[in-house]
Amino acid sequence: MNDTKKNLLIILLGALLIFGSIYAATRNVTANDQSTNETIKLGLLSFHTNLSYALESAESENKMIYIYGQSEDCGWCKKFEAESLSDERIIGILNENYILVSVDTVKQKSLALKLGIRGTPHSIFTTSEGQEITGARIPGYMDPEFFYLHLSGIINVTANDQSTNDSYETIKLGLLAFHTNLSDALESAESENKMIYIYGRSEDCGWCKKFEAESLSDERIIGILNENFILLSIDTVKQTSLALTLGIRGTPHSIFTTSEGQEITGARIPGYMDPESFYLHLSGIINNEE
Repeated sequence: MNDTKKNLLIILLGALLIFGSIYAATRNVTANDQSTNETIKLGLLSFHTNLSYALESAESENKMIYIYGQSEDCGWCKKFEAESLSDERIIGILNENYILVSVDTVKQKSLALKLGIRGTPHSIFTTSEGQEITGARIPGYMDPEFFYLHLSGIINVTANDQSTNDSYETIKLGLLAFHTNLSDALESAESENKMIYIYGRSEDCGWCKKFEAESLSDERIIGILNENFILLSIDTVKQTSLALTLGIRGTPHSIFTTSEGQEITGARIPGYMDPESFYLHLSGIINNEE
């Protein structure tokens, strides 16, 4: 893979951030929370126990990071380790693509809290640079089949989900023109200093058609979106793994980010919204960002 493709993959996986860089979580952490460079076997996998070391390894090996929050007396952790972390398919996909690090929520309590781990088991996925992949966090147990599909969805953000910059396209939805390429939208947002509106949809979605005919055809909404946002459409059928990586589980689905690609907290809409409510929602986002 050439440098351009590597950089694009990092951009795609780290485009939307929930908690920003995981590096920040390692600052001012006590010695009790950062053990020496040791490994621990959980299920049939070996995990690092030192997050700083895992970050260094991920960067040098150009791998993502899988952070597994667990505790010794957690029954669901034991079940997850005996089933999901012992599944041959999962072992293969994790060893090939990730640096694995375990965070013991009892022995490394302050680190766990900094990472937003409030219960166990808890799974976090980041890029090689330590940026959390949005929509990928799992705050609980997940059976082997679903965990395998979840991992596949993260990894398969490839050319199948992203047309190249040479095949830039737009699509008209309602009375608005949307980008269909995430990297193009990110570049445009940065250059024009605009936020990004990501619209998850599918062609056979009745509520999407209603949302497009009403909300995305409303003059007030058209004005506010065109003035303040770069618009991006994600087809959840044609771009399934990208949709899963962005946390889009149903349609219609609306996500809003800053010009740098950081998701705006509390702005996501997992479903249909009528024109009046959507207009007020957009106005609220703009007022908060100002």
